[in-house]
Amino acid sequence: MREGAVFRRVHADHMVEKARVLSVGPGPMGIPHVRFAVSFERARFAFFEDGPRVLALSSFTEFYQEPVLEKGVAA
Repeated sequence: MREGAVFRRVHADHMVEKARVLSVGPGPMGIPHVRFAVSFERARFAFFEDGPRVLALSSFTEFYQEPVLEKGVAA
């Protein structure tokens, strides 16, 4: 997991949620956490961005399992 990597998940209503990793590091209890920006996109609807957000690394990898290959950035 690297800074700048992008992952996505597609919801049942076809909304695409993308998470761009801003940083990975230990949280207050030493548990690895991911700080990320999130965006939501749906056909014929507006694009929405939010963040930064924070999740434990284990939760992040559970929610965002599909890497998005972007030029110059590896997951």
